[in-house]
Amino acid sequence: MAMLMCLQDDSSIALAAQQTGGDMTKQNCIAALGEEIGIAINDVVGQNVTGGPYTRNALNDFKWADPNTLPQDAPPDQLSSEVHSFSRLWSGAFYDVLTGIQARNMAAGMDAATALKAPAPKASRLW
Repeated sequence: MAMLMCLQDDSSIALAAQQTGGDMTKQNCIAALGEEIGIAINDVVGQNVTGGPYTRNALNDFKWADPNTLPQDAPPDQLSSEVHSFSRLWSGAFYDVLTGIQARNMAAGMDAATALKAPAPKASRLW
């Protein structure tokens, strides 16, 4: 939902386009979700428990696995059966759909920001 909200906000879209030059496989404000709370968690705990200055990153390469085969807890760079960890799989898959549509739009001649905003109506139906 946070990604869809970002795609409704022109300043977030402009920032992501600036950060990536239109290549959404590069780190950006839309992929790095929950930055403020991630920073707060890391500050309180005193270590990098979230894997970055965010609570989750949609720019990931996690692959589905039966949650029953995963550990209950794992470092941020690994998937675990814990619900917040496992949900990163869905976030990454959803982000891949958005970036695929955006890349196709850019190939058709749209600028980076317009190409990024365009997938929101279709993608919201997936949610």
